[in-house]
Amino acid sequence: MRHTQIFAFTLAALLLAAGCTKPGDAAAGATGPAARPVAVVNGNAISRDVWNLYVKTRHNGKSPEDLSPEQRNESLEELINMYVGAAEAEKQNLASGEPAARVELMRSSSMADLLFKKLFEGKDPTEEEMKAE
Repeated sequence: MRHTQIFAFTLAALLLAAGCTKPGDAAAGATGPAARPVAVVNGNAISRDVWNLYVKTRHNGKSPEDLSPEQRNESLEELINMYVGAAEAEKQNLASGEPAARVELMRSSSMADLLFKKLFEGKDPTEEEMKAE
């Protein structure tokens, strides 16, 4: 269930972008490899964080470094195609109604999860303490 939520959240986050250039053509203001996007789609950067999460959810917890060059290239193409498809869906106004509500719900759920993790990090709260928070 958690993997499905992460994958769904990743897909929803990707609905915000569009188009495509190669990774080396990325933002000029970046400093270092970690800040450089993996690709740029219609002027929107695909960040390393998104890339790492995509690979992790797509390849059972692996990092990009764990993949073969062929797997990395395939995965990057999939991610870029996802951005391009999402942009087309936006152009066709397919992200309204229930799909928009799903995106909003996934974002709210993820943000609430982050808050609870922060609040209870290193603690073993009781059911009552969790309800009180």
